[in-house]
Amino acid sequence: MQTVLYQRDIRRPLPEPGEAEYIFLLDQIKNSSSFIFPEYFAFHSAIETEESFLNYSSYALEWLKPLSAEKEARGTLIVGGSLLLLNSDKVYNSTPIFFEAEQVGSYQKQRLFGHEIGRVEKGSGYTVIKHPVTYEKWGFLICADVFIPGVFENYRDCDNIAIPTSSPFREVDSEQ
Repeated sequence: MQTVLYQRDIRRPLPEPGEAEYIFLLDQIKNSSSFIFPEYFAFHSAIETEESFLNYSSYALEWLKPLSAEKEARGTLIVGGSLLLLNSDKVYNSTPIFFEAEQVGSYQKQRLFGHEIGRVEKGSGYTVIKHPVTYEKWGFLICADVFIPGVFENYRDCDNIAIPTSSPFREVDSEQ
């Protein structure tokens, strides 16, 4: 099996079941043991306020659960890119990790960057998950976390490290 990294057009809302992008996602997911969305994968141009970012992040978190429950997703670890999620009344840039409709873990970004500074809390700690099918150990970082001195030492026993980064849409990219 393979790992698939997905770059999506962030100008559009998340697709609903039956829509072309959703069908495309399922087709890609069924051929992978691990599927990784990019950082901030769910946000689109109509989201403008901090409150709407948080509301849409909650929606996206709930959107990932049934996606991971689809028959095409059986056996696939789905890394939910990153979302702005509330935890104890604080906002974190978090990566939710799903397997067959269950959230099996999460990771919170530690090295904030750009617009996150002053708006998002810095996470702490590291997350390692054993893939339930392949038994590979997966570590997680988000984007600028790669610049933390010695960060990869924390994952030296991992087989893979998922590092969702932002996914800009370029004109040369496919419409799917």
